[in-house]
Amino acid sequence: MSFINPNGSSDASNDALPSRYAPTGVIAPFWDDLNITNNGSCDQLSYLQSGSAFYVDFYSASRYASTKDYYYFQVKFNSLTNAIEFRYGTMSGTAASATIGIQNPAATEAFCGPNCISSNRGTAVTNNYIFTPAVTTTPGLWTGATSNSWSVGSNWDDGNVPGALTNVNIPSGTTTPYLNGNYSCANLTIASGATLQIGSGKELTINGTSDINGTLYLYGSTNSIVDANGNFDATGGTITFAGNFCYLQLGGATITSLGTMTTNKGTVEYDRSGTQYVKSDTYYNLRIKYNNGSYSKYAGGNITCNGTFIQDLSSGTGYYRLNGYTHTTAGATDINEYLYITTGTYDANG
Repeated sequence: MSFINPNGSSDASNDALPSRYAPTGVIAPFWDDLNITNNGSCDQLSYLQSGSAFYVDFYSASRYASTKDYYYFQVKFNSLTNAIEFRYGTMSGTAASATIGIQNPAATEAFCGPNCISSNRGTAVTNNYIFTPAVTTTPGLWTGATSNSWSVGSNWDDGNVPGALTNVNIPSGTTTPYLNGNYSCANLTIASGATLQIGSGKELTINGTSDINGTLYLYGSTNSIVDANGNFDATGGTITFAGNFCYLQLGGATITSLGTMTTNKGTVEYDRSGTQYVKSDTYYNLRIKYNNGSYSKYAGGNITCNGTFIQDLSSGTGYYRLNGYTHTTAGATDINEYLYITTGTYDANG
């Protein structure tokens, strides 16, 4: 049996598994020179889907050119456990020459019953066999199997809460994860239709890239922080600031898009220690932060702040260059270093 290439190769002469001569991805409950004719009450092959199980029944299957060999056996596929079960009934006649087992499509690995190493060991099948393929898990893949809590290992595909070097992937169609502590990850991907919630007073540090196709939701009754240190892209996504103390910190060299962003709450901070372009968009509060050294931040287009604009300097020298564009701030403006206007307009209304 094979579900990969059902109309492909066949081999009446059974081989030891694994074998490159076997049909592709073979499942062999009783690989021998069987003759399935569907003739009356003999040589019947049938199948049945029942719940999570799929059954294939061999009823009174006979060997080619034999009138005395009849075999009754069944294969059960369990979609819940991924198990493949071989079940045997009456096996009359020659039952010691068949190969029993399964092998991968590349014919490099096999799981076998009594006649796997040699196809002619002289051992007749007397037992049922269950083959359960190893389950591959993905670190950082959210499943939400237990709850919505980020901090619970069983909510992640590999059973472990992601660490600073783990890429996190939030797919759609799962329980919405809730960050209930301070955590770090490598890259973050939020699929379209999925949401990641950041609890009040909690912080998520993203050391790599951020790809927000779904929703990044910050509660922010107390400081909720997403510290995105790599390139950031929310094309087609949504950034929701639900409280007044929501902070999105952007440290990447490339900010492709901020998606659909809340413009009456929250603070976006550009804090890269180096040259950085401020994305053309409408913000509530906008903060430009310099750490060490002498760096310039450039307006990447026309910018609107519905709240306040702060140019914050920790140490060194910092320039904010309008670069020919218009920056409009409705609220307060706090310039702690250099606002550099050779061309462009800064419209301070607060």
